[in-house]
Amino acid sequence: MRLDGRAVGEIGLAQATAAALGVPAVALTGDDVACAGTTTWDASVAPRSP
Repeated sequence: MRLDGRAVGEIGLAQATAAALGVPAVALTGDDVACAGTTTWDASVAPRSP
């Protein structure tokens, strides 16, 4: 699936939908690829290491 000309997966689609409705990202659990994809769409999301 593509959104704004970029390939997007399940997390990106959910994040874009939430952002469009004004809902902030609070938490994301996943591997480094999932977290990197999230910060690509929303720079305000800051990854943290355990």
